[in-house]
Amino acid sequence: SVCMSLSLLIGTLQGVMAVYEVQNTLQEHIEELSRPRRAHLELDWEAYVQTQLSSVRAVETEWSKLPWSIRALLVVAVFLCMVGHVIFTFFSTECFDSFEVSDPISSFKISFVGSFEGEPSFV
Repeated sequence: SVCMSLSLLIGTLQGVMAVYEVQNTLQEHIEELSRPRRAHLELDWEAYVQTQLSSVRAVETEWSKLPWSIRALLVVAVFLCMVGHVIFTFFSTECFDSFEVSDPISSFKISFVGSFEGEPSFV
């Protein structure tokens, strides 16, 4: 346990020293690092376009701007999801038969690939 504590302490100190060095290097070369480079113009343009799209998307998808039909549909969908979760949580014994992991699949009387013993399949 002493070895583990010592290695944890050394690893933490190394991490702190690395962060300190990175921060110092950033402060020393902040002008050079913040200046856009010609090689990265396409990336800068892509970042700008994504920022503009995100701002437009945020404004256009505000709840108050959505049509009432879409709002109603979303509310009903969320309500139905919650009802489904409640049913599966509180009435799981009525929804699912009990089984053991070691039970053979053929004992379930259903199949996802054909049928067992002439029984109809769900697929």
